[in-house]
Amino acid sequence: MEESLWASIRMMEERRNLLKNMAWHEQLCGREAGAAIFQQRADELGVHVDRLKKLLVSVYQAEPDDDGYF
Repeated sequence: MEESLWASIRMMEERRNLLKNMAWHEQLCGREAGAAIFQQRADELGVHVDRLKKLLVSVYQAEPDDDGYF
């Protein structure tokens, strides 16, 4: 279960990076409105990623499984 959750977080991080790159490209092309939208989406996704990471770390540090993994 934990491995799947971390994989999901990595996918969300990849999406955040894509949105940041799209914002950068929009800005280079002079499309500030588009850049702002992509950057806002990236920032929002970053908040969720950070929250999930903190949750997973706190849950699995408190309750390691029998093999000693988080």
